[in-house]
Amino acid sequence: MGVRLEPGAFILHGDRAYDAEYDWREENRRRPGSVVQDILDILFPRR
Repeated sequence: MGVRLEPGAFILHGDRAYDAEYDWREENRRRPGSVVQDILDILFPRR
């Protein structure tokens, strides 16, 4: 956590890959609960 991801990076969580360039926060707004909170915490750290 707290490390900036390089362009083209993705995150493996369980059996799913999350593209780091995709707006997962917006996806979770459209479909609440569809994105694991760990992914949101990594991509959008609270300051």
